[in-house]
This record gives sequence, structure tokens and C-alpha cells, in this order.
Amino acid sequence: MNAVRIRLIVGSRVLTALFFVGTTVYGLLAASSFAYHQFIRPGLFPWLVWAARDFRYLVLGVVSVMVLTLAADPGVRRLRNVILAFATVTYSAAIALLVSPGFSTHGNPETSLTLAALALVVPLWLAAIDHFVSWRTVFNGRTVAETSESRIFATAFVASIYVWALYAAIAVLRGGASSRGLSWFAAAGASLVVHATAFAVLAWFLVAMGSVARMTPSQRLLEYLGALALFNGWVFALLERSVLPSLALRESLGGHGLTFTTRVMRAGEPGGRRVKGTLYRITHAG
Repeated sequence: MNAVRIRLIVGSRVLTALFFVGTTVYGLLAASSFAYHQFIRPGLFPWLVWAARDFRYLVLGVVSVMVLTLAADPGVRRLRNVILAFATVTYSAAIALLVSPGFSTHGNPETSLTLAALALVVPLWLAAIDHFVSWRTVFNGRTVAETSESRIFATAFVASIYVWALYAAIAVLRGGASSRGLSWFAAAGASLVVHATAFAVLAWFLVAMGSVARMTPSQRLLEYLGALALFNGWVFALLERSVLPSLALRESLGGHGLTFTTRVMRAGEPGGRRVKGTLYRITHAG
């Protein structure tokens, strides 16, 4: 397989992953009342408004590129029935979106969460195909070059500084006068310690996982499964803290026959520390 074809196939995989994972992230944000009213409903990002409005056409284009590159991949081409099923399902979904209201920004948490989950089906299905084709080549039990433990810890330290600096910069831009006092510097120092500790724990986990994997003949496989478990745990924690509580509250209110309206609020002392959140005004249905 020549270099141009390899670049096209890899590029299509990257495009597919970015598009559908981005769709999932958008759906999760739209399902959160706070994120929806803060970022999506005001239309702060014109490109995001355009992408949401023309989502059905973007899906059709991405699916077309993906199916064409799958058919051009000699490693996957032997799985004709799988490719045919994949193309049939994805094209059917794309056509269904063309004749339906599509992926809108009207703040329906249930619909947004459902579409976010469905968007993950495409990259997961594509990943399963690639895993099946390349499994024996990648996880062949051969000795692999080991990553230095010092490099893992150095990477974790640099990542913690980067994330901390990013949050600190956002706090300065939003805080105004409240970001110039001694209390802010104390909070920033505490935040730095927390970030450094969290990333150090992550580095220890990766080092321990690599040490255990080296004791077995399936080093690559165990390291891969460990990284996958770590990523899944992070996604679960993110959903549990930011999305599921809002959905549970809405479902509980609806189950008790209560109506509610939501509004994004900033609570706190003017000029001091202010916390943003969603205010629920709950009333009886009657």
C-alpha cells in the first residue's frame, strides 16, 4: 500500500473520530442545563452554530469519506460483509437525519444525550474493525521498547503545569478585581498542588501498569487494556459529576408532577468570589 493511500486512510480515521467524538461532547454539553445556557444557547461560537444547523449534511459527508476509504483499505476489504453492514447502517442513519429535524440546539436534554450516545457507535464500530484486522500484528508478544519512568513523571509534571496555568488564566480573565488579592494567590497555589498531586498519581498508575505488564508475555495488550480502563474511568467520572445529577433532578421533578424553569446565575459577593450555576424555579403543575 503506497504512502498516499495510507495518509488518506489515516486522515479519514482521524476525521471520523474528531467529528463523532465532537458530536458526543456537544450532546453532553447540550444535555447539561448550565453548559447549554452558558455556551450553546447564546451562540457564542458562530462555527458551532453553523455545525449544529448543518449537522445532517456534515454527517453525510463524513460517512461518505469513511466508507470510501474503508473500501480502499486492503486490510479491511476482506471483511466485505462487515463493511456492507457498516455502510448500510451509517448511510441509513445519515439519510434519516436528512428527513428529520436533526441535531438542534433547542435544549432537550434527553434527545441530546441520546444523540450523544448514538454518535459514539460509529467510531467504536470502526475501532472494532481496525482492532480485528490489526490485532495479531500489534499484540504479537514481541519485546517492545520501554518508556523511561522518568519521562512519564516529567510528562505528568509538565501536563499539570499546563492545565493549572490554563485554569489560572481563565480565572484571571473572569475574575477582574477579585483576581488580584492575596486570597487569589493562595487559591492558585493550592490549585497547583492539587493538580501536581493528581497528575503524579496518574504517572504512578502508568508506571505500575507498565511494571506489571512487563512480567507477562502480553505486555502490549495489558498496557493497552490498562490505558483503556483509565480513559473509561475518566469519562464515567466526568458524566457522573456534570451530566447525570442534572438529568436525575429533572426526572425526579417530572416524576413528582412538578414543573420548573432554569436560569444560569452568578451567586456571591459583588467584586468577590462568585460561583456560577443553574437556578431551578420549581412550581406545582396546578
